[in-house]
Amino acid sequence: MNQYIQILFFMLIIQQSSLAVLAQTVVFRRDTVWVNNEPYCLWKKDGQWGRHFSLFSLQNEELLYVKSYYINTNPNYYDDTRLPTATTHHCEIIFFPSNKKMRLIGGIGFRKRLIKRLFNNHVLEKNNWNEQQLERFILKYDEQRE
Repeated sequence: MNQYIQILFFMLIIQQSSLAVLAQTVVFRRDTVWVNNEPYCLWKKDGQWGRHFSLFSLQNEELLYVKSYYINTNPNYYDDTRLPTATTHHCEIIFFPSNKKMRLIGGIGFRKRLIKRLFNNHVLEKNNWNEQQLERFILKYDEQRE
């Protein structure tokens, strides 16, 4: 019985250490985004109720702009107005200076998810875009349907 407890304890320690490696803490303070207690970039809200926002390098150069909007996903809404609308929150991201665009589904926690994805994919390094990683990021996460 004692041996089983030791094995379970060892497995618990291994699990917790593996989760600690994958975790990033993302904190938005005033105008700075902190990742793992280090300044990562600057940010600024824009638009009505701060739905849109920009990310800046630590040298205050604009890196990307996020437009937030809702899309009606109910195709029969205009035929029968008694039906409730079904909307989806989308965010269009424009990367500067290349003017590349992509669309992601927004929602609660979108800003943190975006920062974690940029950080984990090494897209923003040393206050500048890694162009190869940016291309891969757009191919990997773009949800725009044509």
